[in-house]
Amino acid sequence: MRYLGSDNGGELMGDLDWLLKERKIIYVFFSPRSPKQNPFVERVIRTVIDEVYYYEGTQPTREEQQKELDEYVKVYNEERLHRRLNLRTHMEQFKILNNKAP
Repeated sequence: MRYLGSDNGGELMGDLDWLLKERKIIYVFFSPRSPKQNPFVERVIRTVIDEVYYYEGTQPTREEQQKELDEYVKVYNEERLHRRLNLRTHMEQFKILNNKAP
């Protein structure tokens, strides 16, 4: 069984609702203020804090900070090897999983 979970924001319920149903992916909402229900996202947030804010600090403007975060996310997903993915990048793992999707 595959599922997609998020907080109580409904960002995915609009345009992507049909795709989730087509691929038989269950959409679940996590309880408010319950980080233990979503440990993977919480871990990524912690990694961003540790690797971006502690080492790089914050940028003087919102636009510059967003640019730095965008660059970090690109490296994190497309270049950084992850032990839990057998030393693959997130993008490599996504491609593997996408090829197996019904």
